[in-house]
Amino acid sequence: METELARNMLLKAAWLKEEERFRREASMMNAFVSDAVKRVAERLVQIHDGGGFMETSAVARYWRQVKTNEIVEGTSEINRQIVAYILLETPRR
Repeated sequence: METELARNMLLKAAWLKEEERFRREASMMNAFVSDAVKRVAERLVQIHDGGGFMETSAVARYWRQVKTNEIVEGTSEINRQIVAYILLETPRR
């Protein structure tokens, strides 16, 4: 279900990019997808039990990539701040 939501958010952001009004949707999509990827990695480790942390495991490699992106990029928090800023500056109708 999360994968389909992420796909639809991506398509909406791409469609709005053509209209030059996509900042909020792109930031919301990036934050959602980052969190979804993290949840998928956590589920993979749980499903594979202790084998998910073995160095030769593809699951361990995926887990490391997800954690590295989370720590280094910090994109989820930055994108949440962008969305909040945009929502606060947008006048309500």
